[in-house]
Amino acid sequence: MANIAGGSSIVKSGYIEVGTTGFGTLNEKNPFVIYPNPTSGKFTVIFAGKNFHEVKIISGMGNIIEQKLSAGEFMEFDLSGFSKGIYIVQAFDNATHTMVSKKLIIQ
Repeated sequence: MANIAGGSSIVKSGYIEVGTTGFGTLNEKNPFVIYPNPTSGKFTVIFAGKNFHEVKIISGMGNIIEQKLSAGEFMEFDLSGFSKGIYIVQAFDNATHTMVSKKLIIQ
């Protein structure tokens, strides 16, 4: 941190990840990312591989508002017409039969 009086910094390993909002390392524990997140409505889901076959966007009330099948390593969505709030992006991996959910914020 810095201001007119000077600056200082503290480094804590494994404490917080600083970088582009919505991105992280893609791996088994983090098989997809949402970018940008928060968003104004348009966003991309980027997968670690090509195994994901079904992606659902779920409202805060639990309603499925969009559902798509993936055809590659990323998918684009446009929810600009939907209300601001918190949504869930749910991806089902057909190869491993696992489901991963992440929070999406529309501002």
